[in-house]
Amino acid sequence: MLEIGAGMGNLTRQLARRRDRYVASDIDDEHLQRLEKRHRHHVHLETAVCDLSDTSHFVPFAGQMDTVICLNVLEHI
Repeated sequence: MLEIGAGMGNLTRQLARRRDRYVASDIDDEHLQRLEKRHRHHVHLETAVCDLSDTSHFVPFAGQMDTVICLNVLEHI
């Protein structure tokens, strides 16, 4: 599962449970650092910079994700 715009990880905490692989992404490095620190005990959780306007950010995940969510992004639009 790939979460776009994870922010501070409010949804990440709930959604990452029992996932084989969960990638929480954001464009803010500070948020990503907090996510990494807060969820360091989740071995299947990764963080990544993903900007929706830059398709190159998604190349590492091509063909690997079965679900992509962007709930926090839609909330701010």
